[in-house]
Amino acid sequence: MRIIQTETAALLQSVSQQQAQTAAELAQLAEQQSQSTARLDAALVQLVQQVEQQVQLSAQLAQQTQQQAQTAARLDEFIFQAQRLPGNNAERSTQNSGRLDRLEGVTAMLVRLQARQQAQLERQQAQLEHQQAQPERMDREYVEYQRTTNAALERIERLLDYLINRDATNPPKGLNLVG
Repeated sequence: MRIIQTETAALLQSVSQQQAQTAAELAQLAEQQSQSTARLDAALVQLVQQVEQQVQLSAQLAQQTQQQAQTAARLDEFIFQAQRLPGNNAERSTQNSGRLDRLEGVTAMLVRLQARQQAQLERQQAQLEHQQAQPERMDREYVEYQRTTNAALERIERLLDYLINRDATNPPKGLNLVG
């Protein structure tokens, strides 16, 4: 009888140690999950800031496009007026020709500026799309982490149930401790 009590006490002590170890592992898993959530929140804040910057850049581009349209309209008006003026006065014609050349230079410069801005916008949009894909990848990793953590917890729970409820001569049939 004393041997059974000793074995029972040893078994209970072993179960208590395993429960303490399991509790420590669960606390560690909860901390890891908390850290993962914090990293995901930080990435989300950064993404929101980048989207806000993108919106500002889009507004600036729209304003510059409007300015370019106004300049082009003025250029068209100038060309129209220049064509209406009589070509009798050579000096006036030369002055108008110089003005037209300058306006064409300005227009060419504006076209180059718009092309650079468009290229910059496209780079930023590609970067934004890349950054938008990153939270989705993190979500998939988090779901996989959560699934594996839950499976591990279920295995631990089955093992604890087995250790607590097992009968020395007749263990439960069909218990899969490997998972």
